[in-house]
Amino acid sequence: MSGPEPTLAQLTAALDPLCGQLAARARRVLEKHGPLHGPHHAYGVMVEELQEFFDETRKKRELRSLLALKSECLDIATVALRYAAQLDHEMRGRSQPPAASVASVGSSSALVCDECATILARCPEGHWWCPNCERRKT
Repeated sequence: MSGPEPTLAQLTAALDPLCGQLAARARRVLEKHGPLHGPHHAYGVMVEELQEFFDETRKKRELRSLLALKSECLDIATVALRYAAQLDHEMRGRSQPPAASVASVGSSSALVCDECATILARCPEGHWWCPNCERRKT
């Protein structure tokens, strides 16, 4: 990286336009390819995008494209956002664990741990858990 490190205020100011670009990309991809076919499919697509990011990262600094790196980062985030939207849809109407609160995250909501405010994950067995506290929340 050349030049001075960006300030927290500069990075924070860059988030809103990037989130708009990300949402637009996710909509285009959903319209073109439809939903992902489960977590293994989502993982596979993320790994493919991460490999493309790594391919660009391995290039010599003078041959590396910052625009390509940014594009690959947005591609990775697009897959994650796309699948998170699907999971959000699946979670609607399901029972919520007592050790969680519903928090607003942009235009959607998420279950968060009451202890550390981390977004909860649902295990294949059906119970909720906090990846940060590493505790079951049923």
